[in-house]
Amino acid sequence: MSHIPKERLNDLFKEQIKRLEECCGKMPQAVEILKSKKKQVLEKAESINMGFAHVPFLPVVSENYYSIYEWMRQIFFKNQWGYVLPTYVEVFHSFEIPVEPYYIFDVETGSALINRSPLGLENLLEEHGRRFLLITEAIAIAFHDRNILERHSLAAAGCYTKDVNFRCVPIIHVRKDNVATIDWGVKTAEVVSTYKNIGLPSCSK
Repeated sequence: MSHIPKERLNDLFKEQIKRLEECCGKMPQAVEILKSKKKQVLEKAESINMGFAHVPFLPVVSENYYSIYEWMRQIFFKNQWGYVLPTYVEVFHSFEIPVEPYYIFDVETGSALINRSPLGLENLLEEHGRRFLLITEAIAIAFHDRNILERHSLAAAGCYTKDVNFRCVPIIHVRKDNVATIDWGVKTAEVVSTYKNIGLPSCSK
């Protein structure tokens, strides 16, 4: 656990905003909202005992401003843009999410929980003041860390879809044709057996 110097936090904030401005120019209102949070974000990040190799903070743009389908078209992997199949899937969240763009903190990008089933781990995270990520938050990791999908896929275990009576976890992964996409229907109990190298990212609550 460690504190990160304010100068590094400030540089990270500027880098993230710049990337959003370059790739998502059609949502200036969302970017301005995120920029307005700079003072609070830096102060909170500076006060946190950060986990090893954790990302201090990460901006998340809610679907009110930018849909999951639009976000996946910003995920670039091996010279190809990602996408989502045009099939409507209702996503259920494990907790209430902000309507406006927001930040998550002390983000572990999934490498600490590789090939682990999310079943039963919620309580363990809760004991450490952490939670699993939503699909928009997992997409934010893939957007800001262009190499993450080279290392492992991302299971957004903080939300779920339903396949008949089964609870399913959305997973961002790379298909055999090297295109990044979202698989909506992986049964929670079968995440590890269905995919190889699955990461379960989390953040502080």
